[in-house]
Amino acid sequence: MEVEASTDPGLAGVKGQVVDETRNLLDVRQDDGRVVRVPKRTATFRLEAEDGTAVIDGRVLAHRPEDRPKKIRMKHLRDDGNASSKEEGQEGSRR
Repeated sequence: MEVEASTDPGLAGVKGQVVDETRNLLDVRQDDGRVVRVPKRTATFRLEAEDGTAVIDGRVLAHRPEDRPKKIRMKHLRDDGNASSKEEGQEGSRR
């Protein structure tokens, strides 16, 4: 994992393995053994795997790890147009 960009210039370019995660931070162990805490909301991360590379906006990750699947799923439902605010308001009045 590499910090591709950050509002803190000292964090841009930090590379290593994620060893811990909180709601707002990733702890990254660098090759020299140091652990650097990187705020998620202010950074963009590059992840490399055998089948390709992904660049992720840290704001997408800025939730408790156990809440992330629910929040991402709800965001995609709204983005896909499966539920508009008008329909949501009507559903609420029927309940």
